[in-house]
Amino acid sequence: MIKFNDTYKSKSLKKYLNEISENNSFSSNKYRDKCNDYITKNFQYKYFLLTHSATAALEISAMIMREDEKFKNAKVFMPSYTFSSTANAFLRSNFNIKFLDINPTNMMADVSKVTFKTNDIFVPVHYAGSYFDFDRHFTSSKNKPIIIEDAAQAFGVKYKNQEAGSYGRMSCFSFHPTKNLHSGFGGMLTFKFKKDYELAQYIYERGTDRSKVISGQKKKYEWVSLGSSFEMNELSSAVLLSQLEDIDYIQSRRKEIFEIYNNNLQFLIDDGLLKTQEIPDYIKPNYHSFYILVKESNSKLINFLYKNGVQSYIGYSPLHSSSYGRKSNIYSELKNTETYHKRLVRLPTHPNLKNSDVEFIIKLIKKYYLNNS
Repeated sequence: MIKFNDTYKSKSLKKYLNEISENNSFSSNKYRDKCNDYITKNFQYKYFLLTHSATAALEISAMIMREDEKFKNAKVFMPSYTFSSTANAFLRSNFNIKFLDINPTNMMADVSKVTFKTNDIFVPVHYAGSYFDFDRHFTSSKNKPIIIEDAAQAFGVKYKNQEAGSYGRMSCFSFHPTKNLHSGFGGMLTFKFKKDYELAQYIYERGTDRSKVISGQKKKYEWVSLGSSFEMNELSSAVLLSQLEDIDYIQSRRKEIFEIYNNNLQFLIDDGLLKTQEIPDYIKPNYHSFYILVKESNSKLINFLYKNGVQSYIGYSPLHSSSYGRKSNIYSELKNTETYHKRLVRLPTHPNLKNSDVEFIIKLIKKYYLNNS
């Protein structure tokens, strides 16, 4: 079976994990500090925290917005086509959320018909290694919402030569095993403003000002806010460091796989049988995903591939029409979301694939369409 996802094992992983075990240094921050140094040096993030998950990053961002009186009655807009963590984070902080439909050209939020207020919050979900086009939709500051980016799939992407996450007030990344880089389980929260970063440190440290003790500003820490245990642990940090050191190979291999798919499926696109993922010129993608949009239900092709030894996968199951979405009275009719989520098929793109694996998958897709044309 060709797996849909198979996590890449970095060259230095065993060395780092053995060092932690041999030194019994599980409570150390050595590897987390090394990750912080690497990200600071190689990316354009000034303020950030490594978390145990992207879910944690989203929850911290929502808690910070809840602390701001200006957003007491804010409405939070987000696509229904996302993972449950995006919505849960803001519902847990007692925000009202409004689901948006998607643009089928990129499977991201369609805001063309939305009139935002300045105290609204918009949570774009950057999908499949691409990026929401902020400059197209927010040409001026008038009626521009606060942006909290769900950049779970976007680490390593550049939007108009800026690192992913540079646009929003806060941005949330994932280092889950299904992402390009993983830490076992992990995430990252970036900040545009120092004040948000300072408040986040309290939340991150279980609601204490322990960070001030560590930096020498205080002798004893105390409970100063609501918080939880959101940190990335030392084992996860060691895994992440090993992945960061191999990022160039991981990204280049994913790009190579993406291009093999794209080039060899072109004739099916030309014949109008399917559509493939589009990458705009203003984005440098991270090639997190390669998806196709079929004309019929995606289940037929997914089942055909599985029967022939290939795991493929859907995208998201929409939140608005889920059992909890309906029970929570946040259902709304979203025609594009309801139509296109049933037509999307994600193909394997992990770096452990051989070119022969990719070519085999392409042959199966051609055979499927030959038998069904």
